Amino acid sequence: AILSGPLPEIMSLMLQNEAAQRFAAAKGAKEFTPISIFLSSAYKIKGSHKVSAACFYPRPKVDSVLLALERLESPYIFLPETKSAIPQIFSRRRKQIASIVKDMQDPRAESWLNSAETFGPSSRPDTIAPAEWARLNEIFRAEKK
Repeated sequence: AILSGPLPEIMSLMLQNEAAQRFAAAKGAKEFTPISIFLSSAYKIKGSHKVSAACFYPRPKVDSVLLALERLESPYIFLPETKSAIPQIFSRRRKQIASIVKDMQDPRAESWLNSAETFGPSSRPDTIAPAEWARLNEIFRAEKK
């Protein structure tokens, strides 16, 4: 779905525990995924509260988490094109980034890799910081101009 209009200032989300872990994950964590990147670029997690399955009827087989989010003062929004590319890269998360970029055959991704300052060709997608993914987005944005 494509968002239109401004991002909400605050959100409270009830999520399955595993989903909440992916939303809140930092780089290097096994739960770190594209949603972690996109969310942390636009929102700060203000708090979380576990909600037992016993609080619901019928009782689900999973626990939930109530996640409180607050929009950053300057939220960073990724282009739809980048929002498609990053999950494709993460689909091969156990591969080294140089191998993934080579297989993509996209000069923009190659430019991103060649100009990397905080990660190297042997890095894996889940070890690359959100700011570096934003830099990839800026390369995509520059290409559109």
